[in-house]
Amino acid sequence: ANFAQSSGWTFLPGGLLMQWGKITNAASGNFTYLVPFSLPAFSISFTPYWSSGSAPSGNVTYFLDEKNQVPSATKFFWIRSGSTSYSGFYWIAIGKA
Repeated sequence: ANFAQSSGWTFLPGGLLMQWGKITNAASGNFTYLVPFSLPAFSISFTPYWSSGSAPSGNVTYFLDEKNQVPSATKFFWIRSGSTSYSGFYWIAIGKA
């Protein structure tokens, strides 16, 4: 895996799959994983980024599947609330391959 890419995936020991990417500033949306997990991802982390100015404040990012309100094996859904002073976010998901 080339971790310098803006998105990608790699296998980890123990039958795990790690995927990562970057999403530009948007209020909400679906993101389909590059490779589907065999079960819903058990960890998804978000890190906001900003292109200029001071660090963002008051931003909250939620992730959930639109229908079941949990991450799925093929995608996640996000909703941002609060102030919108950041440019987007990086995400990492880990689950069973």
